[in-house]
Amino acid sequence: MIKFNFDISNLFSDRFNCVYIKSGKTWFAHKFWELGIYENNTIISLNFSIKVKGDHPGLYFHCALFGWGIDFEFYDSRHNGHSSN
Repeated sequence: MIKFNFDISNLFSDRFNCVYIKSGKTWFAHKFWELGIYENNTIISLNFSIKVKGDHPGLYFHCALFGWGIDFEFYDSRHNGHSSN
């Protein structure tokens, strides 16, 4: 897994509101996408990850600036089949 996170948030606000969300299938087998736009308490944020093993491997991207954020995810719907017990 590759992961990068950078966040600066307003500590005096707990605002969070989902403004828009959309998801769907792709032309690849077992692959899906999701897009979300949010109103939040973030001043600046940049998050990126790539997961190649485990449940729902794929690409995740989040960017936010001055209280507005956008998330994009492209992922595989399959599970790895191992129990966590």
